[in-house]
Amino acid sequence: MVEVKALHSFQHNGNSFKRGQVWDEHDSQAEALRKAGLVTYKDNKADPQQGTGKKSSASPAAPASPKQTSSRSARGGKKKPVAQSSSPTPASE
Repeated sequence: MVEVKALHSFQHNGNSFKRGQVWDEHDSQAEALRKAGLVTYKDNKADPQQGTGKKSSASPAAPASPKQTSSRSARGGKKKPVAQSSSPTPASE
C-alpha cells in the first residue's frame, strides 16, 4: 500500500476524494491515478531526488531558439533574376 494525496477532487470506484485528501491505495492503482494526474505520492516515492538536497545529474534544458519570420515579397513569391536568352527574339531583330 502507498499513501497518496489527491491533486484534484474526483470520484473513483464509487468513492469521492477531495483535493488534498490523503489515503492508502494499492501500488498498481496508485500508479494509475498518478499517471492520470489525479494524485501524487505522499511519501515522495515519485521523485526521490527532491528530498535528498542533492543536485540532479540531468543536463539543464537548452534555451529555445528565437522565431524567425521572413517578409513576403510584393508578388507573394521569391524574386528570381531574369536570365537573358542567347537566341534573338522577333521583337529585338
